Amino acid sequence: MKKVLVLGSTILICLSLAAFNTEINIDPFAWQNKKPAEELPVTINPGEPILPFTPVNILLPFGHRYLNSTVQLSTA
Repeated sequence: MKKVLVLGSTILICLSLAAFNTEINIDPFAWQNKKPAEELPVTINPGEPILPFTPVNILLPFGHRYLNSTVQLSTA
């Protein structure tokens, strides 16, 4: 019975760690790019439109992986 309890506890801990989610909110007024679109880097993928973009660096703690992100744009 003790082994089952330890195994169940371990599984629950692992599942909670696997579902860990970090949400980062950035102040929209701090995220302003004063460069015109002509000075920004562009995407160069065959078959896709050439679009300017702003590169973002993300620093992760050791052992964490970056899976995906969602960006919501709104009018200021």
